[in-house]
Amino acid sequence: MKIHHYFIQRKTSWRLTWFSKLVVALFLLFLVFLSRNFWLNCATSFITARDTARQADAILIEGWKYPHGSIIRASLELQSQGIGKHLFFVEYLPFHTSSATDLEIPRNYHEMLNLYFKSDNIDPKMVKRIPVELKDPVTWNTAFAVMEALAAQGYRSMILVSPWHHSRRSCDVYTIAGKKKGIEVTCRPVEGGLRKDNWWKSHVGMSTVMGEVVKRIYYIFRIS
Repeated sequence: MKIHHYFIQRKTSWRLTWFSKLVVALFLLFLVFLSRNFWLNCATSFITARDTARQADAILIEGWKYPHGSIIRASLELQSQGIGKHLFFVEYLPFHTSSATDLEIPRNYHEMLNLYFKSDNIDPKMVKRIPVELKDPVTWNTAFAVMEALAAQGYRSMILVSPWHHSRRSCDVYTIAGKKKGIEVTCRPVEGGLRKDNWWKSHVGMSTVMGEVVKRIYYIFRIS
C-alpha cells in the first residue's frame, strides 16, 4: 500500500440530477395541491376566534379607522337581541410619529365617522367614542386604552365584534387587557366581503390572511 493512502482517501457520492430535482419539486407541489383544503383551513382556524358572545354591558365595534358595515350590523343585532347594551367605537387621535400600519388620521375624521354610521342607518349619537392615541403596535395599545376607559366608566363585561381574520389576535389581547381591569371579554367574529371560503381568490385576501398569520405569531411571543 502506498503511503499517500494513509492521508488521502477517495470517496464516491451520489447526487440528484437537475431532472430528478425537478421531479421531486413537482411531486411536492402536487402533494400540497391535494392537501390545499387542509392548509387553508389551518390558516383560517389559526386567526379566527371562537364565537363566545354572551350577555355584556358593552359592545365594541372594531374597525381601525372606519367601521365596516358587516361589523356595525352584527353589533346592532347583538344590541337588538338584548345581548349587549351600549355601543362603542375607537376614535383614533393623531400621533406625532407615523404608524407602521399606515393608518393616517385625516382632517374632519369625526365627521367622516358620522357618515359611516349614518350609511348603515344608525344614529352616530348611539355609538360612544373612545379616543385612543394611534401608535404601534396598534391592536395591543388600543386594547389596553379601551379597557382602561371602560373600567373608569364602571363596565365589567364587553363583547368584541371583530372581522373574522383579525378576531383571534384581537380577542387574545383584549382578554388579557380586560383581566387587568376586571372586565370579562367575549368575542363575535364576523364575515364580510372577505370570507373564509374566498380569501385565497384575491391578492387582498391573500395578503390580509397571511399577514394576520404572521402578526398572530408575533403576538403569541409578545404575550408569552
